[in-house]
Amino acid sequence: MQRELDGQIELAALTLRDTRASIAAFAGADIGRAHVEPAARTVLASFDDFADHYEVAYGG
Repeated sequence: MQRELDGQIELAALTLRDTRASIAAFAGADIGRAHVEPAARTVLASFDDFADHYEVAYGG
């Protein structure tokens, strides 16, 4: 997702994982800390150092 904000483009990334353990396998033990690849760090003006996690709610 993206939006223009203060003359820059803000991006929001959404990933879907089955379990918190699968998040940790990707991002490391501290899943509350953002995992930003080195190549991405070189092209981003700034980024958050945290990651929020939510459960998908659905009826059924």
